[in-house]
Amino acid sequence: MLSDSRLFLLDKSTAKWICQTQLECWRGAGV
Repeated sequence: MLSDSRLFLLDKSTAKWICQTQLECWRGAGV
C-alpha cells in the first residue's frame, strides 16, 4: 500500500494543476 500513499501525495500536487476546484482534486485523489 506504500504505492498508494505516494500516488496520493503526487495526485494532490498534480491535481492542483489538473483540476481547478479543490473538490475535484480530492475526488481525483480518491479520498
